[in-house]
Amino acid sequence: MNNSYILIDYKKELTRYVQEASQLFAKQEKAAEFGKTAGDIQEKLDVFKPSLMFYGVYNAGKSTLMNALFGEKRAETGDVPVTHKVTEYEWNGYRLADTPGINGPEQDYQISLQELDKHDIICFVIDNSESHDSKRVAEEAVKILIKKKPLITVINRKMETFSDEEDRQLDFAVREKFHENLRREAEKNGIHGVEKLYSFVTVNAAKAFKGRMMNEPVLIENSAIHDLEIELLQKLKEMDGLRMLAAPTDQLIAAVKGLVAWVSAHAVDDAEREVMSYLAELSGKKNSFTQSLHSKVRRQLQLAGDEAYQLALGGQDPRTRLDALRGDLEKLLTDQFEAIKTSIQSDLSVNDVLRRRLEQITLESVPSPVGDKQSFQEGSVGGAEKRQEDEFDISGIAGIAKVLPVVVAPPPVKIILPIVVTIIEEIINAYAKNKRLEAENERLRLQVEEANRRQQEVLQKQMIALQELNTHIRIGLYKTEEQVMQMVHDGIESLFGPIEQNLHENMKQADSERKERQNDLSALNRLLEKLESYRSSLH
Repeated sequence: MNNSYILIDYKKELTRYVQEASQLFAKQEKAAEFGKTAGDIQEKLDVFKPSLMFYGVYNAGKSTLMNALFGEKRAETGDVPVTHKVTEYEWNGYRLADTPGINGPEQDYQISLQELDKHDIICFVIDNSESHDSKRVAEEAVKILIKKKPLITVINRKMETFSDEEDRQLDFAVREKFHENLRREAEKNGIHGVEKLYSFVTVNAAKAFKGRMMNEPVLIENSAIHDLEIELLQKLKEMDGLRMLAAPTDQLIAAVKGLVAWVSAHAVDDAEREVMSYLAELSGKKNSFTQSLHSKVRRQLQLAGDEAYQLALGGQDPRTRLDALRGDLEKLLTDQFEAIKTSIQSDLSVNDVLRRRLEQITLESVPSPVGDKQSFQEGSVGGAEKRQEDEFDISGIAGIAKVLPVVVAPPPVKIILPIVVTIIEEIINAYAKNKRLEAENERLRLQVEEANRRQQEVLQKQMIALQELNTHIRIGLYKTEEQVMQMVHDGIESLFGPIEQNLHENMKQADSERKERQNDLSALNRLLEKLESYRSSLH
C-alpha cells in the first residue's frame, strides 16, 4: 500500500470515462447521437452520493480521522469539544458528516441523534484510553443497530506504548469491554448475535493524517487507515451502494461497443478489416479472461477465508487453510493461463491472414505467477526485501497469527459447563440433606456461580478474538486479491501484448485517414478495457 486512496471517487471516474467517450464520438461526427446517452448517464450520476456519518465519543478523534481520510485539514480539531453542529464535507464522491459527541451537552447530543437516519454507513469512533463511559457508549451503538444501519466501530489509538504487543492488548481490552456492554444492551432490546452486526477497525488517526500530509507511505501503512477504507468500501458494496453505478456503466459500455462496430466497418479493406476485427476480438478476450479469472480468484479467496474462519470456530489453527491458499491460487492461475494460450494458438492456426502477419510471434509458457514456495514463505514472515516483482506476498493474511493464540489456546481453567454444573449440583443436593453442612452447601453454590462466570468470560474472549480474526482475514484477502489481480493483468498483457503490437505494426502501411480511424479504434478498445475493469470493481 502507498499514499493512494482505496476509497476512490467512483462517480468522478465514470464521469471521466463519459467525457473520454464524448471526445471519441465527436471525432466520428456522432456527438449528437451520444448526447442523449451522456445525458441519461449524468442523471443517474447526479443521484449517486453515498453518505458516511462519523459519530461517537467527544474528543475520541472523529475530526482527525476525517482529516486523515481527506489528506488535508478540513475538519476542526482540538483537545476540548469543538464540534457543536453537524458539518458536512464532499470528498471523493461521498458525503461525510462530522457530528457532536455523545457525551457532551444534551443539545449537541440530540443534533447527532437526529442525523442517524440520514446516512448510509455509521462510523462510531471511540479511543483506547477508556476514559469514557463505556456503558453509555454501548447504549448509543445499540440505537444504530436498532435502525439497522451498517456500523463500523473505530478504535482511534490515541495512546500508544513502545510495544506492539502491549498496544494490541490495550486495544483488545477496550474491544472486550465495548463488546460485552454492547451485547448486554442489545439483548435488552431483543437483538442477539451482535458480533455479526458490526465490524471493528483500529486506526491511529493522528499518524494517518501526518503520513498523508507529509506523503510518508510507512506512516500511512502503520496507521491502518487503509483498513478503514477497505471496510468502508466493503460496507458500500454489501449495501449495493456502488451497484447503483452498474446501470449507467453498462449503458456507456453498450454505446462504446456500438461505435467500435461502426469504426471497424468503415476503417479498412477486407484483409485489414479482418485484422482490426481480431484486434477488437482480442480486446474482448482480454476483458473476458480477466473478469473470469477475477471471479475465480475471488471465489477461491472467499472459500479459503470461510474455511479458515470455520477452523478457528472449531478451535483449530486457521493458518493451515491459509497456508494452502498459495498452492490453490498457483494451480488456478497456471491452468487458466495455459487455457488462454491454447485459445490464442487456436485462433492463429485457423486464420491464414493472421498467421501470415504473426509469423514471428511465439507464445512462451507463462511463468508461475506466484513464485517459488521458499520466496512465498519468506514474504509471509517479513522477508519483504527478498521478494521479486512477480512473487506473491500474503503478509496481510499472515498477520492474523498475532490474534490466533487468543482463539485457539485453551482457557486457563478448562470448563465444560454442563458437566461441572451437574456434578456440583448433585454434591449440593447431597449435602443439603444434612442441615449441619449448610455452610458447605453455600460454598459449593458459589463455586457453581464462579464456574459459570469464568465460562462466560472465556467465551467472551474467544468471541471477540474470532471477530478480530474475521476482520483480519477479510482485510488480508482483499489485499491479496489486489496482488493476484495485478499478476493476472501482467500475465495477460504478456500473452496478448506482443500479438497486438505486431498487428498494429503491420497496419502502419495504411493511409493517414485509415490510420486515424485505427488509432480511434485502439482508443475505443482501451476505453472498453477500462470500463470493464471499472464495472467489475463495483461488486
